[in-house]
Order: sequence, then C-alpha cells, then structure tokens
Amino acid sequence: MNPKRLLDNEAAQRSAVYAILSRAFLKEPDLELIRFLKSGRIREILESLDLSLGDDFPEKDEASLIEELSLEYARLFLTPPSHLPPCESFYVGGLQDDMENFEPFLQGKAADEVRTFYREHGILMPEETGVFPDHIGVELEALRLLCELESMAIDSGRPDRVRQLRRITGNFLNEHPKRWMLLFSELILKKAEKPFYRVIAQLTRAFIDSELAELSHCRVEEEEVIL
Repeated sequence: MNPKRLLDNEAAQRSAVYAILSRAFLKEPDLELIRFLKSGRIREILESLDLSLGDDFPEKDEASLIEELSLEYARLFLTPPSHLPPCESFYVGGLQDDMENFEPFLQGKAADEVRTFYREHGILMPEETGVFPDHIGVELEALRLLCELESMAIDSGRPDRVRQLRRITGNFLNEHPKRWMLLFSELILKKAEKPFYRVIAQLTRAFIDSELAELSHCRVEEEEVIL
C-alpha cells in the first residue's frame, strides 16, 4: 500500500467535498447537482450521518425538485428583506439584532481581506456575476483549489509544499469560514422550509469543523518536531 497515494486520494477527496458544498451555495441547483445528490453513494453517506434531503427526494421528479429548490434558494439567500446574505462581511460586521429589518453591510473588511488572499495565492473568482469575494461559495471554492494544489504537491513528491499549503488552508479556515459559518448555518436551520439547505448547512459546518481539527493537529505535530 502506497502512503503517498493514500494522502493524494485524501487531499483529492477533500477537494471534491469542497467543490460540492461550494456549488450548492453559489447558485440554484441544476440537473447535474440533483442527480449527483440522488446517487446511492451520497444517500449512504447522508444516512450514516443521520441526515436526509427529504423522504421524497430520491423519487421526486427532477424538474419539480429544481423548481422547488430554486425558489427556496432565492427565498433564503437572495430576496430581501428577510433573506440571509451568504457573505462573511454581513455576519462579522453588519448583522442586526432584528433580522426582519436588518441593514445589510456587505463588501466590508472581510471582503477586502479575502480578495487580497485570493490575489496573493492566484485564486480566480467564479464566473457567476454579482458574487462577492466573501460569499460562502467562493470561500469554499478557494479551499477546494488549495486542496487540489495539495494533492498535486503530494503526487509530485514535494512535502515542504504540502505542509505550506496545509498551513495556508488552516489559516484561511480560521480567519474566515470559522468566524461566521456557525451563525450562518444556525440561521439556515431556522429559516429553511425544505430539508435540502438544512442538510447542506449541517454538512458544511461539520466538514469545516473536521478540517480545522485535522489541520490544527498537523500544526501541533510539526511544532513538536521543530522543538
């Protein structure tokens, strides 16, 4: 068994998870996403986590699902006045106590920080128009790319680059998604009318938590070696 290949697969799998979560938040579901989430493997994973996209999700007509979830996406994330802007700036600098009468504070310091991070690390923003740099879908896409680069570094036998990328990933998670994903996911759980986005929020939060724990563990091991 090749440990190098195992690590490569792990990094690639992490990248794939980020890709799914990023896609789910960036825009309304399409046929490709619906069919992927209907697959037996995804259903097994969700069942192992005691999560369900809805009892009728596997058999429901795909066109009906797309229409239903597109309306839910718009209600949750796009339509004022009581939507949940999926952007970090709103939750770390502009959240009001009265969510029914909030005053959105978007494109704040967090947006500037992540924009600088993307530029420094050569990360291109998604092509969707009107997407802010601190949109949760964009932050998850940046993490997808970092994991993909980590996988490539492992495959090419560059352990120093792997450690560097893991530090970068851990720092970005701590400085950005960690600061607001807990609150954002809790609000989705309260406001979502369909199971779909509740499950996406729970999966995102759980995966970010597991990533933070794993990358923190790796940093501790590295510091022990240095000492």
